[in-house]
Amino acid sequence: MSKTEMTKTELAIREQLREQLRDRFAAAALTGMLSNGYGGEYDSLAYYAYAYADAMLRQRGENA
Repeated sequence: MSKTEMTKTELAIREQLREQLRDRFAAAALTGMLSNGYGGEYDSLAYYAYAYADAMLRQRGENA
């Protein structure tokens, strides 16, 4: 196997780290929405928080 190929374990770790980053971005977005008086249903807040997180990941060049 070449150095550029990832093992299944490495791929799993990378995916786990990406999901953790997505969760952190969503938490930051939710904090911003709530601190600026954005209200709504919980499901709506969560939806938009993760939409912002996905946009941030896209801007980093990672697949969302």
